[in-house]
Amino acid sequence: IYKHIVNNNKSLSSSYINCIVSDSSTNIMYIGTQNGGINTFNPKTKTFLPLQILPELKDATINDLIIHNGKLYIGSSKQGLYILDLKSNKTQKFTDSNKFPGKKISKL
Repeated sequence: IYKHIVNNNKSLSSSYINCIVSDSSTNIMYIGTQNGGINTFNPKTKTFLPLQILPELKDATINDLIIHNGKLYIGSSKQGLYILDLKSNKTQKFTDSNKFPGKKISKL
């Protein structure tokens, strides 16, 4: 069983997992948590790491994750929709501030 362990930066950032998606090209798993952002899990090394490309989601609740055409779509509770290109690490953010209908994404 995997869970958050205080002062262990290689454990889950939160024990409450909302969604999991696996990248078939790298075998890396992306794990959306409640109030802990996104973690990556490498099944070969059995280690978790926070997704540091998006520091603004570090403490966010992630409700849903989808990988499509090399991009990770991230639905959050309060920060809107993010799209992360997994090859270039470029991100796009969609919220009500750029005419997206709200910041809460429950399901993708």
